[in-house]
Amino acid sequence: TGTETGTETGTETGTETGTETGTETGTETGNVRLASVPSGADVFKILENGEKEIVGDTSTDLFLTEVPVGNVTYELLLEGYRPKRVEGIVIENETIALGGMLEFFKPPLNDSIWNNSLGMTFVPKDGAHISFFPMNLSVFENFIKEKQQTIDYHEANIFVTGQENLEELRTALVGEKTAGLFFEWLTFIERQKGYLSDNQYYILNKEIDHEKTDVKYGKDVFEQRFPLFASVQSPSYAQLEIQSFPSSASVFLKDMLIGKTNLTLSDIKPERLEIILRLKGYRDEKRIVELQPNIDHYVSVRMRLSAGADMTKKWNNSLGVPMIPLKERVMMAAWETRNKDYEFYCSLNNLKKDDIDPSDNLPNYPKANISIDEINRFCDWLTNYERDKGLISYSQRYQLPKDKDWSLAAGLEDEKGQSPSARDKLIDGKFPWGSNWPPDIRTLNMADKSSSSWASDGKFLESYSDDYPLAAPVGSFPPNKNGFYDLSGNLWEWVEELYGGQSSFSQWAVARGGSYQSYKKQSFLSSYRNVQIPEKKGLSYGFRLALYEDD
Repeated sequence: TGTETGTETGTETGTETGTETGTETGTETGNVRLASVPSGADVFKILENGEKEIVGDTSTDLFLTEVPVGNVTYELLLEGYRPKRVEGIVIENETIALGGMLEFFKPPLNDSIWNNSLGMTFVPKDGAHISFFPMNLSVFENFIKEKQQTIDYHEANIFVTGQENLEELRTALVGEKTAGLFFEWLTFIERQKGYLSDNQYYILNKEIDHEKTDVKYGKDVFEQRFPLFASVQSPSYAQLEIQSFPSSASVFLKDMLIGKTNLTLSDIKPERLEIILRLKGYRDEKRIVELQPNIDHYVSVRMRLSAGADMTKKWNNSLGVPMIPLKERVMMAAWETRNKDYEFYCSLNNLKKDDIDPSDNLPNYPKANISIDEINRFCDWLTNYERDKGLISYSQRYQLPKDKDWSLAAGLEDEKGQSPSARDKLIDGKFPWGSNWPPDIRTLNMADKSSSSWASDGKFLESYSDDYPLAAPVGSFPPNKNGFYDLSGNLWEWVEELYGGQSSFSQWAVARGGSYQSYKKQSFLSSYRNVQIPEKKGLSYGFRLALYEDD
């Protein structure tokens, strides 16, 4: 199968041969032949991710060999013509012909001089395009003939004040209603010819200073009449077509669901737009498009199977931290965030070690001496880092655990109250490890007799031993029944909410679980809340990650 094409001026065409992609032995391939009238269009292959890759042009017929079998999509671009998308199915050892006639399209663009189909020049001004010439009388007479109506008008020679080298031009002088009908007619013609986009239109321009000579009056000499100076209005709208393979992906613009693919949007404000496509079983896909007024834009995305977080199954994130399902749409880290996790973040973001933590920085020890603001920045970075790698979707995000979710991980399943202060009940006999006090030896890291070297008299538990005078590497002690390590002891762990309630502590931060400096029974109760100023940093305070999924 082949095609022979030429331009309207009779230029002969040959065939340009190229290889679209390299192939390995055994790969099934066919051929694609692309041509356009007029010739000379740049040819782009639409890749699976929606990006474009130039593969040649149609100066001569473009012949692509060794194209893998299956669906293919190309876009032909030629200045002054509408973009043309062509699709086909490549069959092994066969040639398919794609392309065709390009549609003329040359509307006025922002900040560019433009000529209409009548040869009139328009210059950009205040978001529109204006001409310093009025419409020729013959154009108005053609309008009257086509409408087959009797229309009363004056005619005159018009000279534009203050414009040099502009000759007088004979035009009609009409009332505003007649001018509106005339410009509606002309707008329709110009759109049909490709000189105006579907949302551009002519209107009467009454702002041009001018002089009239040799006036020939119609019947009504009292109606106010105007020469046919024109302005082309270009409302600031763009067109956007969004496709996905497979289709039926949800489309989000500015975090709002606007529909499902395949989707065509009209009259969109020209701006830089972030598009997110979401389909169950596939990775969220993000695309950025710069929308230009009066231009058709295309976004085509081949959805990739999800390799990210299944919120119902335990998995290791990019830092190697085990994430454990806690409840629907919520996961929590098995252990506290380590120094090496935070060091990785700092190395990628050019943060100095002195800005991190002046304390000993052993890789598997929990990250301490960090403010809640610093934690939030770390969580934002990790969220974007894993989204970019396709490990989590755009509906999933890292943050500090919510207070009630921390309680659930610690074994409190029925806490009541709308804030941490309302849930702060000091429920006796319930600890993350069970109900016994003091705990069995090496249950958790707390201020034990090995802490006597630094702890004041009486500020450690003499009867207990964990062999760590300070913090311990994460996971050094047995997990609780839900699989979480160090919910009691090692470091206090910040949660997301403020304390709340009506007390003077309502805007203070909340930490849970006790630390290696803690020794009192109440500090380790699953229900205990340690209330601190939000700016608090300390060597006994750290955090663990939680992963949340939006509806």
